Amino acid sequence: MVMESIEPPDSHHLSAAIGWLELGNWREANEELENIAPVLRNHPTVLAVKYEVWAKAGKWDDAAEIARALITVHPRDAQFWIWHAYATRRKAGGGIPQARAILDQAQRLIPEEPLISYNL
Repeated sequence: MVMESIEPPDSHHLSAAIGWLELGNWREANEELENIAPVLRNHPTVLAVKYEVWAKAGKWDDAAEIARALITVHPRDAQFWIWHAYATRRKAGGGIPQARAILDQAQRLIPEEPLISYNL
């Protein structure tokens, strides 16, 4: 992940959050993210880690919302479309048809991306 525009101490909190996730502790990871300056909490790198936190926590509504926000910033990043579909499938009121619609849209936008075809 790129942390170029995130300076200490916020970059340290972000690194710590990633470390906690690698250890399987989403609660501590979330606490570290909460220590990041509010102005940086919508930074794409912070949002990507927050997605991972909510996915580990099984908070699929929140994870889907974050993935959707990441798509608006980086619409040609296939991983964010896949995350959005994955979370949407699992969130309340979601399911396979909704996830498929997301991946169909992604495939039209990024037809050369094999991971989207694979997930379809």
